[in-house]
Amino acid sequence: MLPLLLTPCLSIPDAIWWCTITMTTVGYGDKFPRTWARRIVAIATMFVGIFFMAMPLTVIGSVFNAAWEATQQHEKKKEIKGLQIPEVREKP
Repeated sequence: MLPLLLTPCLSIPDAIWWCTITMTTVGYGDKFPRTWARRIVAIATMFVGIFFMAMPLTVIGSVFNAAWEATQQHEKKKEIKGLQIPEVREKP
């Protein structure tokens, strides 16, 4: 009699497949490829999808950061300008 398995992963490749699906948060497994060739294509597709989401978000984040720093510098200059004491000139 075989021992009762508490995991649906029956082999190392099945565990790798489960881990990849879990890390990429693709789905719950209601639909999945059944052959390893199709699974490899699915994994490649998942990582390409993550890449295409990560690249624009990185660009947007860096542009936002540059705009925020420029705003902060502008505010700092205004604050320093307001704190400067105007020079008093004596009348000739």
